[in-house]
Amino acid sequence: MKKDIYEVSPASPLIAGVFRREGETIFVFTAPENAEVELCLFREGACDPFQVILMTEEYRTGSVYAAAVSLPEEETIIYLYRVDGVYVTDPYSTMLHRVKSGDRTMLCSVVPGPGKAVTSPLQTAFSDCIFYKLHVRGFSMLRKRGIKHPGTFAGVAESIPYFRELGVNALLLMPVYEFFETQKRPAYASVREDHPDRQERKNYWGYAKGWYFTPKQSYSATEDADAEFAGMVDALHQAGILCVAEFFFEENEDPRFVTDVLRYWRLKYQLDGFRLAGYGGWMAAVQRDPLLSGTRMLFSYHGENMAEPVNTKYTKRIAVYNPEYEYCMRRFLKGDLGISPEEAAWMQRRNGVTFSYISYLADHDGFTLADAVSYEERHNEANGEENQDGCAANYTWNCGEEGPTRKISVRRLRERQLRNAILLLMTGQGTPMLYAGDEVCNSQDGNNNAWCQDNEEGWVNWSRSKAAVSLQSVVKNAIAFRRGHPILHQSEPLRMVDYKSCGLPDLSYHSGNAWMPQCTQMKAAYGALYCGKYALRDDGSEDDTLYILYNMYWQDQDFALPDPPDGMKWFIKADTDQETVFYADGEEPSVKASEKWVTVSARSVCILIAKK
Repeated sequence: MKKDIYEVSPASPLIAGVFRREGETIFVFTAPENAEVELCLFREGACDPFQVILMTEEYRTGSVYAAAVSLPEEETIIYLYRVDGVYVTDPYSTMLHRVKSGDRTMLCSVVPGPGKAVTSPLQTAFSDCIFYKLHVRGFSMLRKRGIKHPGTFAGVAESIPYFRELGVNALLLMPVYEFFETQKRPAYASVREDHPDRQERKNYWGYAKGWYFTPKQSYSATEDADAEFAGMVDALHQAGILCVAEFFFEENEDPRFVTDVLRYWRLKYQLDGFRLAGYGGWMAAVQRDPLLSGTRMLFSYHGENMAEPVNTKYTKRIAVYNPEYEYCMRRFLKGDLGISPEEAAWMQRRNGVTFSYISYLADHDGFTLADAVSYEERHNEANGEENQDGCAANYTWNCGEEGPTRKISVRRLRERQLRNAILLLMTGQGTPMLYAGDEVCNSQDGNNNAWCQDNEEGWVNWSRSKAAVSLQSVVKNAIAFRRGHPILHQSEPLRMVDYKSCGLPDLSYHSGNAWMPQCTQMKAAYGALYCGKYALRDDGSEDDTLYILYNMYWQDQDFALPDPPDGMKWFIKADTDQETVFYADGEEPSVKASEKWVTVSARSVCILIAKK
């Protein structure tokens, strides 16, 4: 027979939330000092508490109330706090349960179980990472191959062979904590104004306040989201893939609370890092926290709220989102003469001394990569905001016709622009990030703010079209090329001088004239020469010398050929003017030794490699 009343005593209030210790369950809760606080215990499925514990003065220290209850570990106990007669869900709850009470549903907390990740975070440096950002539900809802549990943490784990084949080694998950999906808009959506008379829309993205200590139940294929999420992280780690999760906190959020949230996910689920959307005074607090000192932090910007970490031997654990890269390189990609080659070159080599940059050409908030070469205007009518939401300035080009087209010339130009975009991204010094589906030409029909589109418009469309298959192959090869050439992803900024006295600087720029980065006859174009002697591969050998030629202009242009290292000649390794882009090792066509120039086709990227 179940025991109706459990023994209760005051407890230490040092650790917030609920946890088990030596046969007891400790409940710690913060409330106003003069409030009447009650701890209400429920049986599973019951609407009324079977025991109510009044938290009197002996349970209070300051404004923190703490009680130890002799609950059996094998029994599921649901609890709520009642403050001055009003039920309150524990903000530190690690498991949630919905109970029907009359005409309303109460969101209750469940005493946590033992589930946790057993692997350790990986130590892959930012400079060696290829990030892949995804929405857990939207990533696999339309994926037909090899996925038994679409839209779930289990579905992400089932996709590990795909991630490995693609070459990415770091996942960035859009919010996976429990958040309410029924609200007018998330805090991170770009909306002009409220429409109180308008029907509520679904918060698909999740950039809003929520129950930060529990994985989202609707993203779980089982009843135990806690164990399923932990199992996903373990599976990713075993495959050599980092797991970084996004959290949104409001500007005025308590820094201690934010730190507690991140500590919990770091310790229980062994996450490799956090992408913290938004900004506030908590930014410095989480960086200074000694328990998080080795944990990666991705911030929206680097500013006055940033601080150097303490008590850590880890270097460059901080990374900053780089939206300037997206704005600049999208304009360069379309041949906008308002962006100088010097600006584009700066963005390609931009690298922090004490922190890293995350470079991307598409993110959840904006056009997908395929839409960035297919639309110039946003098409967000489905969001119900009269097409006034989302960013109006997208720096995109539709290649001659808005939206879907049957014109072969436009479609081929779009495909080439996508190949150019991938090579731009994968040859920059910043840590590259792909948005899920960009490698298969995923489109959102021109919607650049799909925060409420939990449907086929917002999900990844895993097209097997010829263009999608071709681009996916280019992405794989571009990632492999980047990972095979450490000169393209240095941990420190390139110096642009010959500090090793080897005859070449680590990076130099060229144009129609060798060693002259500014050449008046060239437009939307420049050449970057990387000397491989400044980077070592894992086996200790020197990297190759690379000459990367970017011609985003609408006409062919001639680039001067600097002399290759002694005893070597130039070979063409990649050319976006051809559909396959990359030549296999040993099959690269050579450039004649007598040639002083090489012609790069209009709107193309060409990579030359120096070989014997």
